[in-house]
Amino acid sequence: MEENIREAMTAAHDNMQEKMQEKVAEVKNTLDSLEGTSRANRFTVTGYTIYNVTLLACYLVEVIKGSRTGGYFAIFAVLSILPLAAIWIVYKRNPASENLKRILIYSYAVFYTFTIFTTVSPVAFVYGALVSLFVIVYGQKRLSFGAAGGIFLLNLIHVIYMAANGMITSQDLPNVEIRIGFTLLFALFMVMATNVIISNNEAKMKAITQEKESVSAMLEQILEISENMIGDILTVSEKMTTLEDSVTKTKASMEEVTNGTNDTADSVQSQLLKTEEIQQVIERVEHVSDTIESDMDEASEEVAQGKNKIDELISQVETSDEASKKVATELDKLTAYASQMQGIVDIIGNITDQTSLLSLNASIEAARVGEAGKGFAVVASEISALADQTQEATVNIAELIGNISEELTEVVNVVSYLIDNNKLQSIAATETASSFETIASRTQDIHQLTEELTGLVSSLAQSNEAIVDSIQTISAATEEVTAHSSVTLESSEENSSIVVEVGDIVGELQALAERLSALS
Repeated sequence: MEENIREAMTAAHDNMQEKMQEKVAEVKNTLDSLEGTSRANRFTVTGYTIYNVTLLACYLVEVIKGSRTGGYFAIFAVLSILPLAAIWIVYKRNPASENLKRILIYSYAVFYTFTIFTTVSPVAFVYGALVSLFVIVYGQKRLSFGAAGGIFLLNLIHVIYMAANGMITSQDLPNVEIRIGFTLLFALFMVMATNVIISNNEAKMKAITQEKESVSAMLEQILEISENMIGDILTVSEKMTTLEDSVTKTKASMEEVTNGTNDTADSVQSQLLKTEEIQQVIERVEHVSDTIESDMDEASEEVAQGKNKIDELISQVETSDEASKKVATELDKLTAYASQMQGIVDIIGNITDQTSLLSLNASIEAARVGEAGKGFAVVASEISALADQTQEATVNIAELIGNISEELTEVVNVVSYLIDNNKLQSIAATETASSFETIASRTQDIHQLTEELTGLVSSLAQSNEAIVDSIQTISAATEEVTAHSSVTLESSEENSSIVVEVGDIVGELQALAERLSALS
């Protein structure tokens, strides 16, 4: 059926295209037989250029021979070149201009009048016949009548002018008769030829009009048929588009279903493997949970023992702290005693200084008394020696007390450092005891959580077994759905291929109908 539709539409299209080509060829041949304004203007411009160039060359030869003057040639050249330049300008601006033929007629009338009234040749009047050929190609009666009548009248006026001025002799009469007869016959034949050209053009235009009406009628029929075809084809195209969309959607859906079922089957198999792995992990978690519970019991006992040890350490640190404080108190007393001893040493030093001074005074008095004071001088000398010994002993005692004071200071510093260190140990022991209490509390919480985890793992194991059973059921159902969806997908692909082929045929029909419509 598809091939029959295609062949019928192709034959109808070829038949109508052949008829249209025949009609178009006939109209084209008829139109090509007519001369247009553009073609006539091109002939006029080309011919008139050759005409003027030839005349200018001939008159230049006359000037060279001495038959014409340079002034005359200058006027002749201006009357020839200016109109020619104007004609070229108009043609370049618009090749189909109607003004070109008017410029030709008016400018040439002036040029022709100047030529025949100033020529020395009796045959110069024939120049008008050549230019008249440019007028005939336009096929306009008024233009031909004006050109032919103007040439005849100008030649008749020139002959009358020559006769009135005695410029015609008996020998010139044959030339005058030929001139008048030629221009009269030329004007008559030019008018007749123009009428024939106009009649032929009118006949051809009538034939063209008839052909146009015939072609228009045929085009209207073709247009009507093509519009009906376009309407039907558009309807079919819309239906096919709807069907194609539906088939495409069905195909896409089935592809998604097929892919989905395949993915589901793969996912089910993967999930089954993962579930088995989860079961193994659950068993390992149960074992680890039991181990953690056992370890937590042991850790609780160790934490309790550690807390007791910390309590004993705190008690010992407090005892050491009290002993350090007592040592510090005793050292403070020793320092005070050392200070008092230093004061006594200072007193002894002062006494020694006074004794030395008294011994010196006694020696001075014994020396002044003379012999009577010798015994007193001996006593003074002994006293001085005793004072020196006392002073040496005092210096030694002072050094010893200084050393004792320095050592006491070092001992005090060490005892102070021990006291501070005991305080830090006490604080650290207290904090450690607090940490052990926190550890004990957290250990108890972990123990409870471990018991809960054991219960949850047990429940998870039961749920996982149920999931395994459900996955096996889903896997079997998915395999059945995949088989059915594969069959449906193959059918959808076949329908989609058929829809595409029918859509192509409809598209070709629509293109043919649009081409028929475009021919109008």
